[in-house]
Amino acid sequence: MILVGPSLGAAVAIDFATNHPDAVEKLVLIDASIFQDGTDNMARSPRILAYIGVFILKSFPLRLYVNILALKRNSLSSIFDGARIGRLHCMLP
Repeated sequence: MILVGPSLGAAVAIDFATNHPDAVEKLVLIDASIFQDGTDNMARSPRILAYIGVFILKSFPLRLYVNILALKRNSLSSIFDGARIGRLHCMLP
């Protein structure tokens, strides 16, 4: 398969491709929201920081505001759909 990972989904795509290299022919990362500097800084950071970050990212008002700014020429239903889709990855364990 050709696996596409947008934004934070890039980390999921990389993880999947690493664990199942036989299943992935190509890996496409779009606006990847990941960082690796040779150390695992998140593992050494307090776990509460990760929970705070996810709490902020899954905020519907925040996602709605960002989509209004980015998609101001789109319909209101498109803006609401974008807000719901944009926070899906934050709603999973």
